[in-house]
Amino acid sequence: MSKLFTLREYLDVEDTARYLAINFNEPVTSKDVLNLVMEEKIPISVRFRFPVTVRYAKLTDGIGTGELGIDYLYAGSEEDKHLTLFGERQSLEGVVDLALIGSYTRNLISSSAWDGVLDTCISADDLLLCDENGELVALVDVVTLGLSDIPGVRKGEFSFSFPEGSQLVIRKSTIRSLEESLAKHSYTSELKTKERRTLLCIIAALAKEADIGYLPPNIGKSAAYIESLATQLGAHVSKRAIEEHLKLIPDALESRGK
Repeated sequence: MSKLFTLREYLDVEDTARYLAINFNEPVTSKDVLNLVMEEKIPISVRFRFPVTVRYAKLTDGIGTGELGIDYLYAGSEEDKHLTLFGERQSLEGVVDLALIGSYTRNLISSSAWDGVLDTCISADDLLLCDENGELVALVDVVTLGLSDIPGVRKGEFSFSFPEGSQLVIRKSTIRSLEESLAKHSYTSELKTKERRTLLCIIAALAKEADIGYLPPNIGKSAAYIESLATQLGAHVSKRAIEEHLKLIPDALESRGK
C-alpha cells in the first residue's frame, strides 16, 4: 500500500473496500462497506467540494409550524415526520458526517453511491448531516426574492439535493477504530481459549488427586459423580455437559505440554 494512501485522512467507498481487503486479507466490496455503514458498524461522511449552507434541524412528528421551506421541511419519505428548522444559517465545508436516520438506507441503495459519488437526486432532508459538535443540521437553499411558483407561498429556505460532486467518504480514524475493535475481539477470543485450557488442566490435576477418571471408559461414571458433587453445592450441571468438558482435557494437556 502506498505511503500517500495511508496518509490520507479519508477514503472514498471504493478505496475503503480496497484498504480493508488488503488489511483483512479477504475480498471486500463497496457494497460490503455500505452494509457496514447501514448496520452502524462505521460512520460515513460526505465530502463537499464547496461550502454549503445549513440550519439546525429537529425531527418531529406531525406537521411543522410556520411556513414550509422556511420554518420546517418534509423529512424525506418518512411518513408524518417533519424537520423543524431553527437557529441562524451557517456554512459547512470539507468532510461532514452523515446523520444516519430517516430513510437514508433506501436512498443509499437506490443511488449511485456504489461508485462513491452521491446521486444529486437524493434529497438533502433524507440524508441529514451532523456538524462538528454532533448537532443535526439540514442543507438549505437560500432564496429570498419574490414569490415561489406555488400561489400564496413566498420563497425562503428550501431543502435541495446534494451539490454535484459530493462524495461519500469514510474517515481513516473510523477505519482504524474498526480495525482496533476487530483486533481486540480476536485477542479476547484467543484469551478465552487459553483460559479454558488452563481450567481444564486444573480440573485434570484435581481429578487425578481425587482418583476421578477423566479418560475413556471412565468418563460417564466420573461425570455422574461430579454431577452429584455439584448438586451438593447447590449448582446444577448436567452429566452430559460434564462429559463434554472432560473429553476436552486430553487436548488441553497436550497443548500445555508442547
